Amino acid sequence: MTLARPGTLAIEVPDPRFYVVRISGEVDRLLVARLLRLIETRLWVAAGGHVATAHVLLDLSDVHEVRGGALGGLRHAAHVARIRGATLHLTGCGALVTHLDLRERQALRAFTILPSVEAALTELGGAAVQPS
Repeated sequence: MTLARPGTLAIEVPDPRFYVVRISGEVDRLLVARLLRLIETRLWVAAGGHVATAHVLLDLSDVHEVRGGALGGLRHAAHVARIRGATLHLTGCGALVTHLDLRERQALRAFTILPSVEAALTELGGAAVQPS
């Protein structure tokens, strides 16, 4: 038996167009609820014209476990981003995919998945952006 590490969130804004949330540990419904509040707040501020966020990047490279219901919450986060005029992308989930069951892997098809935050910044138009 392994003990799961509680999930944590760390925010980076390497450029106003990009809102990066690095997720580590265990992703469960509680962590996804916190994540949704962060995304909604950032995009609400963006909608007010205070920042120009176009992309939300969720970095999953340090996630060790995804609990039931979490992927549904991530789909909702993508929906929230879309209605606020931004897109949500997953990064760094290559190793995580091997630990997901078939249903969870199929759920990931709803997302744009990029290998890393750095690759996402380059591909999404941030080639000159240096991650913090």
